[in-house]
This record gives sequence, structure tokens and C-alpha cells, in this order.
Amino acid sequence: MKVEFELLVNFCIFLTHAQVASPELPWSLSPDILAQAIVTLMRYGWPPSLLVVYDEVWSLIKQAGVMMDKATGGNACNMDILAWLVDPNQGHVGFSPHRDRQPDDSPATFRSDGTPMYATLWLALTDATPENSCLYVIPRFADPGYYAGDPDDAAAPDPLTTALHNKESFQNIRALPAPKGSAAIFTHRTIHWGSKGRPGYPTPRISMSWGCADDAYEPAYFSREYLPCPPLELRLALAGAQMIIYHERFPAPPKQLALYYQAFTAQADKFDPGYRSKVMREFVDASKEATAGATVQHPGTANGGRTAVPTRRPAAAAAAAAGAGDESNKRKAAERNVPSSTEAAA
Repeated sequence: MKVEFELLVNFCIFLTHAQVASPELPWSLSPDILAQAIVTLMRYGWPPSLLVVYDEVWSLIKQAGVMMDKATGGNACNMDILAWLVDPNQGHVGFSPHRDRQPDDSPATFRSDGTPMYATLWLALTDATPENSCLYVIPRFADPGYYAGDPDDAAAPDPLTTALHNKESFQNIRALPAPKGSAAIFTHRTIHWGSKGRPGYPTPRISMSWGCADDAYEPAYFSREYLPCPPLELRLALAGAQMIIYHERFPAPPKQLALYYQAFTAQADKFDPGYRSKVMREFVDASKEATAGATVQHPGTANGGRTAVPTRRPAAAAAAAAGAGDESNKRKAAERNVPSSTEAAA
């Protein structure tokens, strides 16, 4: 890949995010192939994130591995893989403002050279514009809690309110429109979200993302020994586990939820213990919600009105109380903590 790695590193250290144009990312396959695969999955009632069952996904992850390693100071794919189809004509929206991770000690999740120990690569499979939903971010210089962390005090303003404290501060928001095949890279502390598109716009926004972590901060969900092309059963297990963990954002009917759980438990011994425990706990919550008659939304979209704005640390304490021992477990509880919303294009 013809990418200026030094420039990417500087962006990740000083600005929280970077964009890589599609000409610099000569993917081995057309993004159209994966976009069409997502459309087909949804036509048959499956969510976009089941895309992980296809070989092509893992081929792209392998291809981007060197770039992510160089840009982030050594991070590698941790299997936190998701996909989206956001159609403005169906009322879909991206996830609302949030941080990807909410550690107890935020500065400790950056290395001494400033590189982040967790970052996300977000890939546009169709053109992503403000008209059909693109990413928006708040840069580091405008986000007081980005490096230092967010207040523990439950009475304190949430991170988004802190960053957007007056009219002028809204001018710090950056839109990241992305042509098909281009990518955005952002750190775990970047406040980001997906916009609501304009009804009447002809093309949905289709995208996917995967996290890359330093194992000293967050272990991979399953061993990288299975890469670059994990067995099909393991991919199905990961897809099921992700849909269970993200059930508040991608609600599923009870029968489908049971299939996710069955696929995961068949391979559960291959997953990191912390991740495995999280899936088990979330399955209990998801089952209660599903059987209580929770509204099932379009499988490609986020739950537009019910989760959290940028997270703050009391949620991490909630995760610990629930038995969450690792940072990956803290993420979900953190995202559920504050009033209103869901992620971006994440």
C-alpha cells in the first residue's frame, strides 16, 4: 500500500484521526463485492456484520495489517469487526456520539511516544457523504477528556457536552466524507458518530470497521494463530458473539438470537476468557429484551434512540461490578451509561 506511514502516525498522535484516500489503498478486490454481499445478507434477514463469514473480509484485514501496524505503533486486528447499511430512505442512522473505549486510566492506554494502544479502521464500501451518513469526529485539541480521561463524577457533564460547551465549539466538528474504498483511522478515545442522511438520497451508506489493539491493553477475541483466514465455524461464532454483544444496537428476534448463541457456544473454548464471559452475560440481557417484545429494527442500523452519548467512567465501574475484568468488557457498559444515542460507522 502506498501510504505515508509517518503522516498517519502524526495524525493519530496529534489529531485523533486520519483519512486514507482510495488510490492509496489498492485493495485486492472491489468494495462493490462486499457492499453487494451485505445487501444480499439483509435481503435474507441477516445483519450486515455476518459479512465476517466471507473470505474477502479477512483478505482486506490482512492487506491493511501493515498499514495499521505502522500507523498505530504496533496494533493488530483484535476481531472487533462490524458492518453497516444505513439507508436514509428507511430512517436509518449511524451510531450516535461515543468513544470506542473508556478505560479507567486513559493516559495509560497511550504509549510513551503518544501512539494509541487501540485504533479502528473504518472502510467505506460505498461513497459516504453527509447526504447518506458519514463519520463526524471531534479532534483532540477540542476534546478535554481525550487523553486525560472523563470525570468520574456522575454529576459532571458528559464528554460531548464538555467538548461542545458553547456555540463556537461546534465549529470544531469535522465531517469525514469518504469515497468508496477509502478509509478512516481513529483512536479509541476519539468522539465520533454517524450522521443522519437526507431522505430521497439514492444510495445507502455501506461500511465496515475493525479494531486493532495492543494485546497489553486488550487481547484479541481469539488467537491470531487462526489468521489470516479463520475456519468458517470460528467466523460464524464471532459473528454471533458480536451480534449478542451489540444487541442494543442491532436487536434480533429470539430465534435469531438463539442461533447466534448456538454458533458461539460451539466454538466458545477458542475465545479469550474475558470476551467469552462478556458474551454470556450479554446473551442473558439480550434474551430478556427479545422475549419482552423489544422492537426489532432494521438489522443494518443502530438503535437510534436508546444508548449512550460519549461515555464517562462511572460505566466502567458498572462493568467491573458486573464482573468485567478487561477493557473490552468496560466498553459496552460505558457506552450504555449516558443518556441518548449510538456510533458512527461505525
